[in-house]
Amino acid sequence: MAGWVVPKKLLTGSQRIQEVGRRLPLSESKLVAVQVDIHAIPGNTSVIYVGSIAVRATAGTESGWPLKSDSNRGDVLTLEDVDLAEVWIDGRTVNDGVTFAGWQ
Repeated sequence: MAGWVVPKKLLTGSQRIQEVGRRLPLSESKLVAVQVDIHAIPGNTSVIYVGSIAVRATAGTESGWPLKSDSNRGDVLTLEDVDLAEVWIDGRTVNDGVTFAGWQ
């Protein structure tokens, strides 16, 4: 059908805060996505911030997009034409994190 794009490859994964104050990229190497949905993991105890390498979750210096969650559902952020190695997360609680699904 005209206007439809068939994805080349499905991308899925997750990333969790391992140490408070240590930001993490969604991918360790270049991984360009046509579109990706980033979900806050349900049950996170605090807000996860998503942004560039400069993202911060420290109280008073927060930057990036805040993704909140409750016990059932988390916020979703959709990005287009993005390198997942350039998308970073930061959080205030160990094991809080995000999952993502997208396509190349």
